[in-house]
Amino acid sequence: MRRLIILILMFFVQVQVKAQEWEWVKELDFIRSSSCDVDAFGNIYLFHFDSEQEKINLEKFSSEGEMLWTRQISNDYWTVSLKTLKQGGFFLTYGSQDKKRFTLERFSEDGNSMWQQNLEGNEQVSLSEIHIDYYGNYWITGKANQGDHFGDYTFSNSGLFIIQIDSVGKALKAFEAKKGGFGQRIESDTLGFIYLIGGNREDFWLIESISSGWDGFYTNNFEIIFDTNLEVKYFQNKGGNPYGSQGFLKVKEDGSVYRANVSRYSGITLFKNSKDGKETWKTNIDAVYSQFSNIVFDKNGNLYGTGYVASGDGKTKSFAWKLNDETGELLETFVPGWAVKLTGQKVSIDENDNLYFFGTANEPISIGPFNIGKTEDSYYTFLAKYALRNFPPDTLPEQNSAIKRNISKTSLSLNPNPTSSHFTLSFEAKKADVTITDFSGRIMLQRQVKSNENISTIGFSKGIYIVQIKVGEEVVRRKLVIN
Repeated sequence: MRRLIILILMFFVQVQVKAQEWEWVKELDFIRSSSCDVDAFGNIYLFHFDSEQEKINLEKFSSEGEMLWTRQISNDYWTVSLKTLKQGGFFLTYGSQDKKRFTLERFSEDGNSMWQQNLEGNEQVSLSEIHIDYYGNYWITGKANQGDHFGDYTFSNSGLFIIQIDSVGKALKAFEAKKGGFGQRIESDTLGFIYLIGGNREDFWLIESISSGWDGFYTNNFEIIFDTNLEVKYFQNKGGNPYGSQGFLKVKEDGSVYRANVSRYSGITLFKNSKDGKETWKTNIDAVYSQFSNIVFDKNGNLYGTGYVASGDGKTKSFAWKLNDETGELLETFVPGWAVKLTGQKVSIDENDNLYFFGTANEPISIGPFNIGKTEDSYYTFLAKYALRNFPPDTLPEQNSAIKRNISKTSLSLNPNPTSSHFTLSFEAKKADVTITDFSGRIMLQRQVKSNENISTIGFSKGIYIVQIKVGEEVVRRKLVIN
């Protein structure tokens, strides 16, 4: 009996190890002005400029790394950020070279423009990446000047602002600082409180009773919390240390607040505070040079951050980290196979807890079993998927530096899809092993079926499921929608 228990434990350990693996890595032939985000289904949206810096290229990849479409936008914009919607589609925020015009544009999941709103004036303005709160409301911040317009909203003051907008970009409510300052990033909690980080390079008055000076050299940073009526509840001046806070702030659904300080000499310090402001934990990642980009959370009580920490020679020691969200314990570091200059620009996560890393490097690198990068001292962008659930990968690496997909020859059709009661699987084999899982990884059905067999979905909740079919050693997956 004891031996049986040990064998069972060994099996589960093996499954867990197998479930955490690099599924694919792609080398992309652009480096500058790039941004990337992922929706709930693992679709990857990114943008980059063409080689002449004249057009914005929008691209969409599947969760398997296949390019689905590409689009181009002609303009003179140069500052761009991209934010996806969970249900598909995305927002672009981009600004002109003279910084006198910014545009917020909504796109469908097919890359078609749905609407846009402009912030423009005779002097420089700024507009943040859009924030989507836990109730689906849209928020923006930035800097405007008296008399400027965002759509049909006209600004009364010059300086920092917050605007809540509706589904077509119309202003619903707004806050304007009395004078000066600019907003950089917005977060929110489930109570509807708004957390803002921003700065000033001039004397700043948030309201009559709260102000902040400027030393004339470094940008002064601050953090503000507003209640649901956009009344100021908290203000903290962060100072102007050039190697201090990079302006990172993340608010989790339960009201926990995460902040990061980046120091040239002591690396990255990540803090977690409870919703009542008490420090929960503090974790330091030592480095001489460092950068911190963002964090995401999985369903197993872990958080993942990306950026880089480097030694004195500038070589990257690690570009991502896994921490226990409850204790702050550093559980795992993601290290490139060779010592290079590699930066994690963003980590995203889908509903299956698969991670997607987006970053840059300037030398050949290895990530897991994958080798990419052909020349030294030539920057390029990489995109990588790290699968956390036990879904078999659809991609396999070759033994050289090129990455090539092995496309399945198993012809699979699934009809009707969407469905409400049943569906039929058709495939080029007599029988196959079929597993249906929900987005949490829970197995809903697992059995052997014949081609064209009718499969009932009665009892399944509405939502999106993964249908996995295995014939011999070949595995194919399809998305099933139950309505």
